[in-house]
Amino acid sequence: MVKFRRPDAGQLLILSVVPTILIYHTYIRGDPPTTLELTFVLTLYALLVFVSVIQGGVQSVNYLLVFGFLIAVFSSVLYFQNDDIVTLASIVVGILMLLRGIQLRIRKSTQPS
Repeated sequence: MVKFRRPDAGQLLILSVVPTILIYHTYIRGDPPTTLELTFVLTLYALLVFVSVIQGGVQSVNYLLVFGFLIAVFSSVLYFQNDDIVTLASIVVGILMLLRGIQLRIRKSTQPS
């Protein structure tokens, strides 16, 4: 059964950073995100909110697997559209998160109960 908890101050700070960055890019820099970028950010933000209110959510192996997969997929699509180094670095980060999640899942399954 899933246990809910109140997010601490650090997680609330992280949750406030994403809308602040979106507002900064849209209104101050005048560079609104594309539909794909907005979908990517909102999907990750929704998952981040979900993980922050579940007890043990950030420490979960599933967190690394889901976030790593989403970051790698969305960044790959953005890289094929924009062809810049930042999205290429995001692909690497997503793949590293995914591989770390796979490593922890394998390690957890081989440990005796």
